[in-house]
Amino acid sequence: MGFKSVVTVRDTDVTYKAFKLMIEKKVTGVAVVDANGKLIGNISVSDFKFAEFEHRFWDLLGSPVLKYLEQVTDKPESNIRSHLFSWLKESGKPPIVVSVKENDTLGTVIKFLTFYNIHRLFITDNNGKPIGVVSLYDVLKAVTEPV
Repeated sequence: MGFKSVVTVRDTDVTYKAFKLMIEKKVTGVAVVDANGKLIGNISVSDFKFAEFEHRFWDLLGSPVLKYLEQVTDKPESNIRSHLFSWLKESGKPPIVVSVKENDTLGTVIKFLTFYNIHRLFITDNNGKPIGVVSLYDVLKAVTEPV
């Protein structure tokens, strides 16, 4: 199964830029990286849905992506972010970034997507830098294509 190239934003970039980039690149989510290019999170079109819950999320569009994501994670009742991620935060556990390596199996990808209740996985190199992305759609396409 192949994967697509990954679109990234810096954790310090303005959140509005991340959403605008999704429109320009015709993707539903982008990887969030630190100053060293290491994957530290992701932001998706689903994260924009918070504007419906509280007006403060409109104001947060001008803040750094990392700040926006911190506010999104603090809304476990919203049901937009996975309950597992909310539970980890409530339990005092560090936030996790779910990713796979390039040579992980299709089975591993499916297990991660299912267990974490997510729609996309970033593929990282040995230094934690994103090199690709695989979505639920890509998995479905791979298993339904004729051999």
